[in-house]
Amino acid sequence: MEVHKIKDLIIHGLDIPEPTVLKVIEEFKATHTIVHIKREDQKKYPDSLHALDGFRSIAILLQLADKRMLIDSFAQHLATAFNLPSTVCWVTTKPEVFGYELHNNIKANKFTLPVDFPNNLYQPFALSQDISSCPYQKLEDIFDVDRIIKSLK
Repeated sequence: MEVHKIKDLIIHGLDIPEPTVLKVIEEFKATHTIVHIKREDQKKYPDSLHALDGFRSIAILLQLADKRMLIDSFAQHLATAFNLPSTVCWVTTKPEVFGYELHNNIKANKFTLPVDFPNNLYQPFALSQDISSCPYQKLEDIFDVDRIIKSLK
């Protein structure tokens, strides 16, 4: 069965900083319907629809969309299962371990602040630490948004 793509950009950006998401939305809002996969309690972005549906509905949305900006999450794995190349942004986990070659895997930039949390074995900082321990001076330092936009185009 052939699936006909529609001009949708699916965003699942729980770990993607707000300034980055807003720039991506600004770039594509005139040409695409922006659909944000989220929970009810998560941030809402302007110029986007909110996909609060279950896994089956999200799977259909992923198949219909012509662009997908995802994180290391179920949506990335679903996109892989459907052979849907996507842009996947990596903040703390590694695409070499949890990702797929099918996708354009974009890692966060190098830290702009020192990190020294010797008790964390899995990675250099705990996922549950507060924002004051963020290893970047500004949220805009985390990703190269131009690289993400280029990947989506």
